[in-house]
Amino acid sequence: MLFLSKPIELMEGDNQIVIQAMTQTGAVCRHVFSIHRKIPSIFHLQQRYGFLIHPFDHFQKHKRIKAFQELFFSKLFKQKRFQLFWNKSDHHVFEGIHSNESQHDIAAEAALFGYCYVTKNGLEIITRIVDIKSSRIIAMNDAYAPNSDPHMIEKLADEMREKMSRTFPLMEGTGFLQNQSIIVQPVKWFPEKGRLKVNCSLIVFQKLKELFNPITDKSLGYDTKILEITHINKRFEDGRYQTTAINMDTIKQTFGVMSR
Repeated sequence: MLFLSKPIELMEGDNQIVIQAMTQTGAVCRHVFSIHRKIPSIFHLQQRYGFLIHPFDHFQKHKRIKAFQELFFSKLFKQKRFQLFWNKSDHHVFEGIHSNESQHDIAAEAALFGYCYVTKNGLEIITRIVDIKSSRIIAMNDAYAPNSDPHMIEKLADEMREKMSRTFPLMEGTGFLQNQSIIVQPVKWFPEKGRLKVNCSLIVFQKLKELFNPITDKSLGYDTKILEITHINKRFEDGRYQTTAINMDTIKQTFGVMSR
């Protein structure tokens, strides 16, 4: 019988573990098993903000624009920060880019449009994010490069992906009820402190039982139960936020809040 102890970092989802040992006579014994790492429901990708993406203007006329488009959306998908959807009519454009489970706009809250300008002086990229329900422009981001060689195009894609994340910062906070709405106090920002916009959607959740490592007694976190989705309607000078009216029947005495 063999005993061993080695800490390893488990990735989200299934992790294959291989243990191999050799006896003094040279015989090899190998054991393979899997461990599934769950994450709290509020961190699941289907709870993140959803975009209906559209092809960048003139992508068919310029190989450099097409290259940027593929890199940018691929990096967004791999980051697992947002949900990406597209219309069925655009499937031939995005078939090389991974999307979420289905290519439709049911879960999309905003539309993402892109514009590229190629000149002798360089390449300029502009993205426009529009709220689907109200047609309100949420944000516009731009990036510029003095030339459009492959290295610079990848740099532009990274820069634009980073600006997207900063436009929609991920925040976890605590909330308390006040006149049928919630006052939110931010506690953590991922990866750094940001500023949420009015009308930004929030997840209201309840923390379930906290789990601990049986050996080190270190906290392993907690699972969550999503209670409701609400929106910010006011920002305070001290960094707190107020939400729209919520269903009082679903809200417990203590709860958490996370941006999408």
